[in-house]
Parts: sequence; C-alpha cells; structure tokens
Amino acid sequence: MRPHSGPQTGRVANIGSPVNQREIYEGRKMMKNMVKQSLCKNMETITRRANPIEDSSSSKLKALVISSSSKSLPY
Repeated sequence: MRPHSGPQTGRVANIGSPVNQREIYEGRKMMKNMVKQSLCKNMETITRRANPIEDSSSSKLKALVISSSSKSLPY
C-alpha cells in the first residue's frame, strides 16, 4: 500500500459528493457552523481552565486530594 499524503487525484466520481450548487452551499454552511461551534466550545474550555471558579465541588475535591495524598506518607 502506498502512503496517502497530499491530495488524491485521478478519481472519476466521489460517492456522496454534492450534485448541485445548492447542496454545495448547504454543505459549506453546515461545515462553517460546525467549525464555529467547535471553536466556541474550545474557547470556553480554555477560558474555564485559565480562570477556575472556586465552588463547593472543586474545594471538596481539593480537600479530598490533599487528605488522601497525605495518608500515603509513611510518617
């Protein structure tokens, strides 16, 4: 088998490819929306990680980690 790096050429027809201009437009619009949603979700995740909010669940988790890790010490 040959490696698949770069564009694939020499194909006669792609199965599932758009037939008319409207399908091309709708496909591009759908892809653009998917990319936009993904970017927004990624930015929210990055922002949340950069600015953690101290709530009761995170402070409980920190207390659990501290208490369980200190028990493993031999002294």
